[in-house]
Amino acid sequence: MTTLAALAGAIDDRISFADAADWDRVGIQFGDLYAQTGLVGVCHEVNEAVMKAVLQDGVRTLVTYHPLLFEPATALIAGSSAHGRTYRLIRDGVALISVHTAFDATEGGTADALANAVGIETAKPFAIETDGPMIGRVGSVRPRPLSRFAEHVQSVLASPGVRAAGVPEAMVQRVAVLPGSGGQAVTAALEAGADALVTGDISHHVAAAAVAAGLAIIDAGHMPTERPGMARLVRLVSDVVPSAIDLTSVTTDPWEG
Repeated sequence: MTTLAALAGAIDDRISFADAADWDRVGIQFGDLYAQTGLVGVCHEVNEAVMKAVLQDGVRTLVTYHPLLFEPATALIAGSSAHGRTYRLIRDGVALISVHTAFDATEGGTADALANAVGIETAKPFAIETDGPMIGRVGSVRPRPLSRFAEHVQSVLASPGVRAAGVPEAMVQRVAVLPGSGGQAVTAALEAGADALVTGDISHHVAAAAVAAGLAIIDAGHMPTERPGMARLVRLVSDVVPSAIDLTSVTTDPWEG
């Protein structure tokens, strides 16, 4: 058994919460620092299905990739919103730690897992903003046309909604990846010499501008581009708390129903 503060400290030693983006919410979001963690669960995001699993399994501490509390709260009232779930977890004595972009930036974390999944060789980190965290990765892949590479990404990420913007026959040889929402990574990917960017949540205007600038876009979805890193997150927590349970297979992607 260990305390919440000790668990957070051990995770911090491995991924460094200080490496998260300035706008992010990582570390302990709520809980008693000196209380025992009890049964620890690891999840991708806290939705109603995860809430149900927490209650069924008797989880007392959640380590989640996505923060549950992101926007400031002026009230916490039971319900199905993020603030409502926060109230319910606190009421039931469940603590929560988030890792998000700190885990993206860390060696072997979410970004490296995505790079490995799509076949990047010797991935190198890059930041999407000056002095920002190194949450992107770039490197060489086996050359193939954009259309074939998009099919490959769809297959390895098990993402049914992959969209590709660019010339289908254009060869893809150097690829940048950013887990989650990558609309802000276009300039950095171009500067890193990428032919294509694999990420999620790309708008029409961002895709059009990227293609005009010479960068193909493969939008594989927010959650699918983060999913390869979840097994690594479970292993990281299990190194600290061997009895941690894996809740990352609980469906949290709203596009998957």
